[in-house]
Amino acid sequence: MATHPDLPAELLDLLAGDRDAFVRNEIAARADIPSALRDSIVATLTTDDPVADWFLSFRRNTHTCPPPPPAPPRLTREQAEDLLACAGL
Repeated sequence: MATHPDLPAELLDLLAGDRDAFVRNEIAARADIPSALRDSIVATLTTDDPVADWFLSFRRNTHTCPPPPPAPPRLTREQAEDLLACAGL
């Protein structure tokens, strides 16, 4: 309901104060809300769960992806064969 394009203003205000952070997040992500309301909603969106914070950031397009893992080291054929032998393969 928070994403409905024709959401009446009174429901917008009601949902902006919803206890569910994901509902408030949807309201904050709307292009048609005043920036002051958006800022006040965003200030309430912090949680103790880093995964929830990360999910919340996607709807408002404020997420940052973790850096990619480093590439595995390049092995010589001999090193690769030794590793496979150690693994019993």
